Amino acid sequence: MKTNFLEIYAALTSDVNSILEKDLPESEKMELCFRTCIDYWNGLKLKMKFEEFASEEEEIHFFKNIKPRFTGEIEYYTQRYHAILFLPADKQSQIDFWEGELGRLNKFFGSYHEFFNYIDSKKTDRDNRYFLRRNSDGSNIAHANVFDMDQQTATSHDWLLTNMIGYEKYKKFVLAEMEQFN
Repeated sequence: MKTNFLEIYAALTSDVNSILEKDLPESEKMELCFRTCIDYWNGLKLKMKFEEFASEEEEIHFFKNIKPRFTGEIEYYTQRYHAILFLPADKQSQIDFWEGELGRLNKFFGSYHEFFNYIDSKKTDRDNRYFLRRNSDGSNIAHANVFDMDQQTATSHDWLLTNMIGYEKYKKFVLAEMEQFN
């Protein structure tokens, strides 16, 4: 595939930063960021459908390192929007909400700690199984987000990286929100 993904990701980041600088309500900013990320991901999906990967290594690299950057952003803005919608009005309920969010995130990371250790250790011995579409077992369907249901643009484990990236970013946000109460 001849696409320069880093340039596309830089454009996405620039567009999102422009949105975040606007004088708009937070909910509108999150919606615009979400839509922008979706648009970029949909563009990449189209490229994937019409351009072949030059090798298995290139396909692995895409699903392990490139796609999760884009879809992780979508997940992050989904989580931020969720927080806006469900954040209670009173202080104690807000503290409870953020603690619940942190607990939910920690539970996710704990549930898949073996996979995340594999990723963090920079191992590659299971990459063929995890990040080649031909080896996908369809197990991702139960966990796939609505923007990521197309099996031509997904592998069995890239959804975990999507959530890892989105949730790590969201966790930093949650911790910053919790700091307000200390």
